Amino acid sequence: MNHLFPCTCVFIARSLLAFLVFSFHTVSWADFDGDSCAQVAGTDAIHWKDTLGVVYGYCEAIEYVYVTEEQDGSFTLQGYDVSDSNCIATDAYNFVLSEDALSASGSSTLSLVNMQLVRESSQACFTGHWNDGGDDYLGHFPISMFESEVQPETPSVPVTTLPAYLLLALSGLLALFGFSRVRASK
Repeated sequence: MNHLFPCTCVFIARSLLAFLVFSFHTVSWADFDGDSCAQVAGTDAIHWKDTLGVVYGYCEAIEYVYVTEEQDGSFTLQGYDVSDSNCIATDAYNFVLSEDALSASGSSTLSLVNMQLVRESSQACFTGHWNDGGDDYLGHFPISMFESEVQPETPSVPVTTLPAYLLLALSGLLALFGFSRVRASK
C-alpha cells in the first residue's frame, strides 16, 4: 500500500505540470482575436465585442476615435462615431504605455471604467476589457494608435490555443499515460 503514495504524488505532479504548461499561453493571451484586430489594424478605431450578450446579444461594433499624444507620453482617445449605435456608444479614454510597449493602463474617462490593455510583441493590437460590472466588452486597440511609441515586430506564425477544458482533459490524459507507465514498470 505504501508504494502507491509515491505513484499518486507523481501522477498529481505530472497532471499539474501538464495543465500549467498547456494553459499558460491561453490564460495570458486568450482574448486576442486576429479577425477582430484585422478589422481595425492601421486605423484609429477600436473593435468592441459584447462578451456577456445579456442586453445586446454578443454584438460587435467599431468605435472611431481621435488620438492625441500628450506631453507626458500618455494618449487620449476621444470617440466620435460608432458603426452600430445599438451595440456601443462613444467614450473617451486615457492610457499610459509601459516601457516595453506590451501593455497600457488607463480608463475610460466618461464612464470611469479602469482598463488594462495587453499584447504580445508580434500582435498588431492590444486587447482589454471595458467592464463596469454589468457589461463586459472586449476591445482590440490597434498599435497604430500609439504609433510614436510602439514599433511592431514582424508577425510570427500564429499559435492556435485550445479552450481551458480541453487543455485540462489533455493534461489529465498525459498524466494518466505517465501514471500507467510508472505502474507498468513496477
